[in-house]
Amino acid sequence: MNLKLLRNNLTPEEAREIDKAVDIFVEESKMGGNHKGAVQQTVENIGASIYKGGNGYNGDFLAAFTDDGKLASYALCSLSKDIDNKLTYWILQSYIAKPYRHTPKTKEWWDVLENRAKSLFAKHIVLMASRRPEAYQKLLGNGWEPYATLIKKDI
Repeated sequence: MNLKLLRNNLTPEEAREIDKAVDIFVEESKMGGNHKGAVQQTVENIGASIYKGGNGYNGDFLAAFTDDGKLASYALCSLSKDIDNKLTYWILQSYIAKPYRHTPKTKEWWDVLENRAKSLFAKHIVLMASRRPEAYQKLLGNGWEPYATLIKKDI
Protein backbone atom coordinates (compact mmCIF):
# COMPACT_ATOMS: atom_id res chain seq x y z
CA MET A 1 0.00 0.00 0.00
CA ASN A 2 2.08 2.87 -1.36
CA LEU A 3 1.28 6.54 -1.74
CA LYS A 4 1.19 7.16 -5.51
CA LEU A 5 0.68 10.15 -7.77
CA LEU A 6 -2.65 9.83 -9.58
CA ARG A 7 -2.96 11.16 -13.13
CA ASN A 8 -5.89 10.44 -15.47
CA ASN A 9 -6.44 6.95 -14.07
CA LEU A 10 -9.10 7.07 -11.37
CA THR A 11 -11.73 4.35 -11.20
CA PRO A 12 -15.32 5.15 -10.11
CA GLU A 13 -14.72 3.13 -6.93
CA GLU A 14 -11.60 5.16 -6.12
CA ALA A 15 -13.51 8.39 -6.77
CA ARG A 16 -16.19 7.32 -4.28
CA GLU A 17 -13.54 6.45 -1.69
CA ILE A 18 -11.90 9.86 -2.15
CA ASP A 19 -15.25 11.62 -1.84
CA LYS A 20 -15.94 9.79 1.45
CA ALA A 21 -12.45 10.57 2.79
CA VAL A 22 -12.77 14.27 1.95
CA ASP A 23 -16.09 14.37 3.81
CA ILE A 24 -14.43 12.77 6.86
CA PHE A 25 -11.46 15.17 6.61
CA VAL A 26 -13.71 18.25 6.53
CA GLU A 27 -15.73 16.92 9.48
CA GLU A 28 -12.67 16.01 11.59
CA SER A 29 -10.76 19.21 10.85
CA LYS A 30 -13.63 21.33 12.19
CA MET A 31 -12.75 24.04 9.69
CA GLY A 32 -16.13 25.67 10.09
CA GLY A 33 -18.12 27.32 7.36
CA ASN A 34 -20.20 25.39 4.89
CA HIS A 35 -19.37 21.68 5.16
CA LYS A 36 -20.86 20.77 1.77
CA GLY A 37 -19.07 23.68 0.07
CA ALA A 38 -15.69 22.74 1.59
CA VAL A 39 -16.11 19.13 0.41
CA GLN A 40 -17.13 20.25 -3.09
CA GLN A 41 -14.22 22.68 -3.41
CA THR A 42 -11.72 20.06 -2.25
CA VAL A 43 -13.09 17.37 -4.57
CA GLU A 44 -12.97 19.83 -7.50
CA ASN A 45 -9.32 20.67 -6.72
CA ILE A 46 -8.51 16.97 -6.51
CA GLY A 47 -10.22 16.36 -9.86
CA ALA A 48 -8.30 19.22 -11.47
CA SER A 49 -5.00 17.90 -10.14
CA ILE A 50 -5.68 14.35 -11.35
CA TYR A 51 -6.54 15.61 -14.83
CA LYS A 52 -3.22 16.82 -16.27
CA GLY A 53 -3.38 20.51 -16.95
CA GLY A 54 -6.92 20.72 -15.63
CA ASN A 55 -8.04 24.33 -15.29
CA GLY A 56 -4.44 25.50 -14.99
CA TYR A 57 -4.25 23.97 -11.51
CA ASN A 58 -0.63 23.40 -10.62
CA GLY A 59 -1.21 20.51 -8.27
CA ASP A 60 -0.59 16.92 -7.36
CA PHE A 61 -2.90 14.39 -5.83
CA LEU A 62 -1.31 11.35 -4.21
CA ALA A 63 -3.27 8.50 -2.66
CA ALA A 64 -2.76 5.08 -1.09
CA PHE A 65 -5.44 2.41 -1.43
CA THR A 66 -5.63 -0.89 0.44
CA ASP A 67 -5.78 -4.19 -1.44
CA ASP A 68 -9.56 -4.19 -1.05
CA GLY A 69 -9.86 -0.68 -2.55
CA LYS A 70 -10.30 1.40 0.61
CA LEU A 71 -8.55 4.76 0.76
CA ALA A 72 -5.83 4.75 3.42
CA SER A 73 -4.28 8.16 2.79
CA TYR A 74 -4.25 11.13 0.45
CA ALA A 75 -2.41 14.40 -0.05
CA LEU A 76 -3.40 17.39 -2.16
CA CYS A 77 -0.30 19.40 -3.01
CA SER A 78 0.77 22.42 -5.03
CA LEU A 79 4.02 23.85 -6.35
CA SER A 80 4.73 27.58 -6.37
CA LYS A 81 7.41 30.08 -5.48
CA ASP A 82 7.59 31.12 -1.86
CA ILE A 83 8.39 34.60 -0.55
CA ASP A 84 12.12 33.90 -0.94
CA ASN A 85 11.45 33.25 -4.67
CA LYS A 86 12.34 29.55 -4.37
CA LEU A 87 10.10 26.69 -5.43
CA THR A 88 8.00 25.38 -2.58
CA TYR A 89 5.95 22.20 -2.46
CA TRP A 90 2.82 22.95 -0.44
CA ILE A 91 0.93 20.10 1.22
CA LEU A 92 -2.43 21.83 1.18
CA GLN A 93 -4.45 19.00 2.64
CA SER A 94 -3.57 15.54 3.85
CA TYR A 95 -5.67 12.74 5.27
CA ILE A 96 -4.83 9.43 6.89
CA ALA A 97 -7.61 6.95 7.71
CA LYS A 98 -7.83 6.14 11.42
CA PRO A 99 -6.40 2.60 11.24
CA TYR A 100 -3.16 3.99 9.74
CA ARG A 101 -2.63 7.02 11.98
CA HIS A 102 0.39 6.85 14.29
CA THR A 103 1.86 3.88 12.40
CA PRO A 104 5.17 3.57 10.54
CA LYS A 105 3.20 3.85 7.27
CA THR A 106 2.48 7.49 8.11
CA LYS A 107 6.17 8.45 8.14
CA GLU A 108 6.75 6.41 4.98
CA TRP A 109 4.00 8.38 3.18
CA TRP A 110 5.49 11.70 4.32
CA ASP A 111 8.85 10.58 2.89
CA VAL A 112 7.11 9.98 -0.46
CA LEU A 113 5.85 13.58 -0.40
CA GLU A 114 9.29 14.93 0.42
CA ASN A 115 10.84 12.92 -2.42
CA ARG A 116 8.15 14.19 -4.79
CA ALA A 117 9.02 17.75 -3.78
CA LYS A 118 12.71 17.11 -4.45
CA SER A 119 11.91 15.60 -7.86
CA LEU A 120 10.20 18.89 -8.77
CA PHE A 121 13.30 20.92 -7.75
CA ALA A 122 11.52 22.40 -4.74
CA LYS A 123 13.76 23.97 -2.12
CA HIS A 124 11.08 23.95 0.59
CA ILE A 125 8.20 21.75 1.64
CA VAL A 126 5.38 23.33 3.65
CA LEU A 127 2.58 21.51 5.45
CA MET A 128 -0.64 23.45 6.01
CA ALA A 129 -1.18 22.26 9.60
CA SER A 130 -4.58 22.70 11.18
CA ARG A 131 -3.47 21.48 14.57
CA ARG A 132 -0.58 22.22 16.90
CA PRO A 133 2.72 22.21 14.98
CA GLU A 134 4.41 20.26 17.78
CA ALA A 135 2.34 17.17 16.95
CA TYR A 136 3.52 17.25 13.33
CA GLN A 137 7.12 17.92 14.33
CA LYS A 138 7.10 14.88 16.61
CA LEU A 139 5.70 12.72 13.82
CA LEU A 140 7.87 14.04 10.98
CA GLY A 141 11.19 14.40 12.82
CA ASN A 142 14.05 16.84 12.47
CA GLY A 143 14.03 19.79 10.11
CA TRP A 144 10.36 20.75 10.39
CA GLU A 145 9.93 24.20 11.94
CA PRO A 146 6.87 26.40 12.44
CA TYR A 147 6.91 28.75 9.45
CA ALA A 148 3.95 31.09 9.57
CA THR A 149 0.73 31.71 11.39
CA LEU A 150 -2.47 32.22 9.48
CA ILE A 151 -5.18 34.24 11.11
CA LYS A 152 -8.67 34.86 9.83
CA LYS A 153 -11.75 36.86 10.59
CA ASP A 154 -15.24 35.86 9.60
CA ILE A 155 -16.98 38.82 7.96
